[in-house]
Amino acid sequence: MNFQMKLEGDGADEELRSLYTWLLDDSNIRRLARPELRATAPRPGDMGANADFIYFTVTTGLTLTQMIGAYLAWRKTRRRQSGVTIERDGTSITLSSIDEESIRAAVRALEGE
Repeated sequence: MNFQMKLEGDGADEELRSLYTWLLDDSNIRRLARPELRATAPRPGDMGANADFIYFTVTTGLTLTQMIGAYLAWRKTRRRQSGVTIERDGTSITLSSIDEESIRAAVRALEGE
């Protein structure tokens, strides 16, 4: 299973780098997946590429619920409460609310249920 996460809103590039560092510090995430910070080509006038999303190659056992749980733990440490867009196999969901039902619905949608 592979999927990607993208943050929305002002300062998304900086916040995405913070989330990426948080995920790399999580031994469970590192054991079960290989997160990579990826970027699209720079736009005309930009000095370099911005971080656009985190791409996950899941090696074994990581569930979307665990990944969203890691995101929520990181989000609680942030002043800005950015939404996250998660894409898997052409299905894309955006979580701006972190209530339990929204999270369950997101996982169901991403798992194709």
